[in-house]
Amino acid sequence: MDIAAYSAPDVTTWMQRSAEVGARRVRVNVFWAQVAPTAPTGDAAADPAWSGYQFAAFDAQVRAAVAAGLEPYVNVSRAPAWAEGGGRRAGVGPGSWKPDVSAFGRFMTAVARRYSGSFVDPATGQTLPRVRAFQIWNEPNLDTYLAPQWEDGKPWAPERFRELVNAGYAAVKAAQANATVATAGLAPFGDYGTTDGKRLPPVRFLRSMLCLDDDLQRTCKRTARFDVLAHHPYAVRAPSKGARNPDDVTIPDLGRLTAVTKAARKAGTIRRTPKLWVTEVSYDSSPPDPDGVPTARLARWTAELLWRLWRQGAETVIWYLVRDAPPTPTYAASYQSGMYLLDGTRKASAQAFRFPLVVTGRSSRKLRVWLRSPVAGRAQLQIRRGGRWRGVGSVSVRADGVRTVQVPRGGTTAVRAVVGGEASPAWSVG
Repeated sequence: MDIAAYSAPDVTTWMQRSAEVGARRVRVNVFWAQVAPTAPTGDAAADPAWSGYQFAAFDAQVRAAVAAGLEPYVNVSRAPAWAEGGGRRAGVGPGSWKPDVSAFGRFMTAVARRYSGSFVDPATGQTLPRVRAFQIWNEPNLDTYLAPQWEDGKPWAPERFRELVNAGYAAVKAAQANATVATAGLAPFGDYGTTDGKRLPPVRFLRSMLCLDDDLQRTCKRTARFDVLAHHPYAVRAPSKGARNPDDVTIPDLGRLTAVTKAARKAGTIRRTPKLWVTEVSYDSSPPDPDGVPTARLARWTAELLWRLWRQGAETVIWYLVRDAPPTPTYAASYQSGMYLLDGTRKASAQAFRFPLVVTGRSSRKLRVWLRSPVAGRAQLQIRRGGRWRGVGSVSVRADGVRTVQVPRGGTTAVRAVVGGEASPAWSVG
């Protein structure tokens, strides 16, 4: 579950409410520009206790996550002005223009040391919790976050991103050898037919980053080093509908990215096949957004997208957001994709996130059912037949454990599971 909607003073409340809808891991966005508005000098850059660093707001989020029983991971992005390159183009947003790789590496050293589990915060005298996973940057195939995307008619951003990832990896591993380092989640769609666009398609971007494009072979003198490949497979249609362009990647298309990492592993431009995380995905809901997905459909799509991502090997799925954003300036320009409405009302789709169940296939006599239980115990499978719910067996489940089972098909109009006194949303069969 993503924590981008959290801010003091209600961060503790919303961390707890995230846990209530089944979140286990949350993202803490550490903005380099906010932490380091002025440039450190010498060894201070790698010192987590340097007096010029402003970590307090992010420390509070890490503490609140751990207190709520959640596992935080840290995403680092947005370069301060002093760490951006020269020759900035008009219209480029702050934090994205040619970020300095060496400076980023030193800052990542400070971040990884600060959240190593042994750092004592000078401001409080308390030891900060350990963070075990770190993510490098955000959606680097968009010039909103990494610019320019193109330079001299060739992709520029993939090479700079590879350098940022390698610098971050070295810094984190030096501070915490067992920590996990993830790439930034790639945005799902890109521009086509241009050599000066604002968005590189994710497959094209990844191929360039991993030195698989012929026009970049000469620049790839180092392998890319990371443990996790991340993606943001936002969709504009149902979870079953893939992207129309072959280099775009939405919910059912993750294999397009894993095919690239397999090719890179074979070519030797990465050393091992990475794990796969989805670090943002969601749909806006109606209500409140008049153009969002209606309530009943959203519950079904939420469960289905979790199944489809699990089936493709995604080990982590982060839903964006926890709570709807204000419609500022409009609904179209903001996110209404929370598990809760802005006023704190829990959406029906939240239970589909906490306890998803999907009918994934059928034969003449059986329905195949996939479920993920929110708690350990025995899950009772129920079918709706003749207007009544009937138990048809039970299976043992672990908390967050996935099971695939079969139930009778004949006359069944819906399926659900019950465990620990709570029921999954019913999956209508038709």
